[in-house]
Amino acid sequence: MTPALWVERMFAAAFLLAGLSHLAHPRLWSELFADLLGSRYAPLIVAAYTLPMGLAIVVVHNVWVWDVAVITTFAGWAMTIKSTIYLLVPGTLRKVSPLALRPRNYAVVGGLMTGLGVWMVWGAFLRA
Repeated sequence: MTPALWVERMFAAAFLLAGLSHLAHPRLWSELFADLLGSRYAPLIVAAYTLPMGLAIVVVHNVWVWDVAVITTFAGWAMTIKSTIYLLVPGTLRKVSPLALRPRNYAVVGGLMTGLGVWMVWGAFLRA
């Protein structure tokens, strides 16, 4: 298995599981984010969790072909850019945080992530 396929499989599985969790427990996710925002270190904490995954994808899986695999690459770049912004301009998180305080938004995003995650898992594990 190539390193790119390994990263694609790992991210697909993580994305699907995170989507299912958002869908099943939207209030819990909303409360977690509300508690996190109570700390002035929130942007650094978010970046600390998302930057390593984003960079791993960018470095190992920078695949720009019109296929299901491009979702992983796009997500890696998005996580890397978001994390960089949070590290360099921490106040940015406060501007987007009101959307993250509504449990319904987590349920909607969880449904989208689950659907996309199923497609990504199929692409990473089951396609020929």
